[in-house]
Amino acid sequence: MKRKYINGVPVLLALMIISSNVAWAENATVEVSAHQTSIAQARSDEEWAKLKDNVVEWSEIEDLVHEFNPTVSDLWVTFNQDDKAGKYNTNYDSVLSMIDDNYENSINSAATEVLEALADLQYATSYEETSIDRQAQSTDRAAALLSIEKTEKSVTETIRQSIISMYKAELQHQIDQATAVYDESLYNSALTKLGAGIMTETDVLTAKETMEKARLTLTQDEDNALKSKQLMNINLGYERNSDVMYPEVPMVSDEMFMAIDPNADAETAIANNYAIKINQRKLEVSSADSSKNSLNATIESEQENVRADITGRYNTLKQAKNAYEQAVLSESNTLNDQAKVQRNFAAGNASQRELEKADYQAQTAKLNTQIAQYKYASSYYDYTAAVAGLASAD
Repeated sequence: MKRKYINGVPVLLALMIISSNVAWAENATVEVSAHQTSIAQARSDEEWAKLKDNVVEWSEIEDLVHEFNPTVSDLWVTFNQDDKAGKYNTNYDSVLSMIDDNYENSINSAATEVLEALADLQYATSYEETSIDRQAQSTDRAAALLSIEKTEKSVTETIRQSIISMYKAELQHQIDQATAVYDESLYNSALTKLGAGIMTETDVLTAKETMEKARLTLTQDEDNALKSKQLMNINLGYERNSDVMYPEVPMVSDEMFMAIDPNADAETAIANNYAIKINQRKLEVSSADSSKNSLNATIESEQENVRADITGRYNTLKQAKNAYEQAVLSESNTLNDQAKVQRNFAAGNASQRELEKADYQAQTAKLNTQIAQYKYASSYYDYTAAVAGLASAD
């Protein structure tokens, strides 16, 4: 399952922003959200209160998406309306036209990326079936239901990955802050050396340029963090500027990794895969031999693609695990080096500049280890999402 990104923000998340004709209130909660999938009686007062507070738990993200995500809510509401009439459409053209305004606020979205996101909500076929088969496939209740479930699952996992990205970005921001301070120190040192005649003006200009770039990076970090937070708020039903507390990410334990069996998981992923199940349902309602032959060939190809996708994700997960373990080792070595420099400095055998460099390297090594741990978690949840039905079948 390929993910596109806009300035560090997943496209699927960016394209689900609600339309600008809604008045966003500062620090409002989902109680004033224009979107809610279920009727009040569907959950207890306690359950609604928990969903509508400003504290998000990792385990309740799926429920928040189901109830309050603008796109998912529109899909479910329309499906329920169709259900009463006994008519279904897996393409949901009417729903897509209803949420067109949501896409207008997409951040720097190219037309091709918008089309890719829209494609996730649609299941048009390119087969040469008879008109009867086409009608049966596009109006089947089971296929329509699977389409919405896939969309909801995709949005849920996208938001979980976005939370992980938010924490990685915060850590990177700390690294950038440390770098900016260190680069400013190097620039000031260069000015001093220039005055002493032991450094050239070119060296000073280079140090100044490096310092200014570090400061610019800090500003960009802050802008991207704000946009990402606003998008996540909106996609969980909160107002854009609500003060929402997002959950800590459950990190990957050794037991969690050891429980993975890629061969068994591949078969589970095939059984759970939404694209395959949708085509299997289309096959059930088809009657023409040309339709059946085409769908059978497609399903067989999709099954092999899912197996390959699980293998690829497992390899990516192992690489992330190894990278995290290497980061832990690198941090340990860097801290040992720092301690050595600190001892030498206390004994008068190391300069202030050497001490500052050792402290900077130790600080960034700790932060890089944490980033590597989040990347490991990201790969793990990406893998489990694929097994749960989102593996790429293309």
